[in-house]
Parts: sequence; structure tokens; C-alpha cells
Amino acid sequence: MRPCLRCRKWKWAPRSECRPRCNPSSSWSRSTKSAYPYLAQKLGAAAQPLHVLDTCAGTGRDATWIADHGHIMVAVDPSQSMLKVAQNFHAESNVAWVQDRLPDLSATALANASFDMNLLNAVWMYIAPQDRDAALARIKSLLRPSGSVFATIRLGPVNEERGAYHISASDFVVDAQAAGFTVVPRGDYPRPARPTPSELEGIRTHTPRRPR
Repeated sequence: MRPCLRCRKWKWAPRSECRPRCNPSSSWSRSTKSAYPYLAQKLGAAAQPLHVLDTCAGTGRDATWIADHGHIMVAVDPSQSMLKVAQNFHAESNVAWVQDRLPDLSATALANASFDMNLLNAVWMYIAPQDRDAALARIKSLLRPSGSVFATIRLGPVNEERGAYHISASDFVVDAQAAGFTVVPRGDYPRPARPTPSELEGIRTHTPRRPR
């Protein structure tokens, strides 16, 4: 018995009793698929398992969904406490969890790694402007020759004291192209319940709604 991380205010229960409402592996996976239709199609069309890196995995929802669909998943987050939350959420998942951060991504687990895809979802605003060129170079160095980056750009709010910096889609495209990426924008969208991604062959942006 242990507390469910989704409903611990109300009860203690084994994880099996919390599905599907509280267990991320079931109800959250449907949300991931609906938020990422292009990603789901690309991963589903792969002839063999892909090596995928989630650069700032947060609660691990997307990383677990990808691993559950047969791909080899490494999930990175700079916060040790967030990694613990992710590991508790997804204790049964086949994900390698790594504490690290851009622009370095210098953990031992990544030293000789290479990936077919890198997820860069709602991360860029947290990269200081002076670190962005180095971050893109490091991201590119981790990709295999045919690899791609799947990116989400979240526009605001800015709070530099808390490490959230100004970004724009146009600046990101210019920087990515300067780093050697081919960029195919996929359009602008209002913010959904979960950021909608695109490739670095493809960028989507979304503007957060103000709290009511």
C-alpha cells in the first residue's frame, strides 16, 4: 500500500485500484496521443524501436507513453525531486531516468549516447539566452544522422528571477537554422490542455491563457 500521487488527499490505495483515473500509464497516455498526433504517427510508422531522448521530462508522461509503445526511452530532468515524482508515477515503465540539464547534458549516461529523436517540449523559455547556441549544438551532437528534434515553443509568461526568459518562434527558427537544423514550422495554435509539439523539422507555438 502507498499513497496514490494523483489522489492522495482522499485515500491510500495500491496503484492497481487507482486505474484508469489516477494512473498516468492509462488515462494520461490517451492525453499524450491526442496532444501529439504527428509524433504518434511518426513513432508508429517506425520499422524498428527508436532511441528517444526527452530533454526535460517533467512528470514523465510523454516518456512513459513512448516507452510503452516499444521505443528505447531516456528521460532527463534537472530537478531531482521531479525525477522522483516521475519514477513514482511510472514505477512500472521501461524508462531510463537521468538528472541533467541543458546546455551541458553531460551526465555519464549520455556520454556516448545517440538518439533518433529528441523531445524539446516547452523547454526553450527556461534556457538563458547566452546558453541557447550551446544548447542547440549539444542537442545536435546527440542526434544520429537521420535524427530529428520534436519541439514545442511556449510563449511567456516571462519571469527571469525564476528562470523563465523571453523567446519568440522567429528567433528560435533563426537560431535552429544557424545550428544546422532544417526547420519546418507547423503553425501557431492556442494553448491546449497540454502543449502541442512539432518537429524541428517542425515547430508549433502556443500562447498560454491567463488564469481566470
